[in-house]
Amino acid sequence: MFYFKKTPSILIKLFSEIRWKGSDENNAIYLSFDDGPNPDSTSIILDILKENQVKASFFCLGKNVEKYPDLFKRILDEKHMVGNHGYEHLSGWISQNKAYLDDVEKADERIRSRLFRPAFGRIKYSQYRSLRKKYQIVMWSMMPGDFDKRIEAKKLSDYIIKNTKPGEIITLHDNEGSIASIKAILGELILALKAQNFTFQTLD
Repeated sequence: MFYFKKTPSILIKLFSEIRWKGSDENNAIYLSFDDGPNPDSTSIILDILKENQVKASFFCLGKNVEKYPDLFKRILDEKHMVGNHGYEHLSGWISQNKAYLDDVEKADERIRSRLFRPAFGRIKYSQYRSLRKKYQIVMWSMMPGDFDKRIEAKKLSDYIIKNTKPGEIITLHDNEGSIASIKAILGELILALKAQNFTFQTLD
């Protein structure tokens, strides 16, 4: 699978109404996790965040919120931000507009957030044009590839530490495919970024 670890500046300029970065005030950075809640990963991530006194942003799938309401409630109770990631994790590029928009609204019935992140980052302009009337579309400036089995956990962590800048929106994943890497690196990664005087904020 091809993906950009760092979002090209030309994309950010062309689609400037999409949120690619956050405020860089106070050296703020923004950890975000996609695809949860998940019984194999969410509690582990929340435990590490709690231990390190860090807040993050969780872009949740409506179907998972429906399956695991207690995990979703824990995310909210621990004062993390939640956003809409769709109900079924549809790719906008291959979905009919009505089906795609209905999927987002179905998720909103359970998540209730004005923030929306397209699954895979794939959305047609026509879908974006409709959704932006109600939602802030949030992408990312860094997606280091925690889902990529070719990348060792230490290399993943080293990449994030070396390339994070103030205002960075870092996208990781809250699912069974990524939890081994996340569990291995998240605590030490947070400490390393704090040592660089970064502060962790949510995207709300």
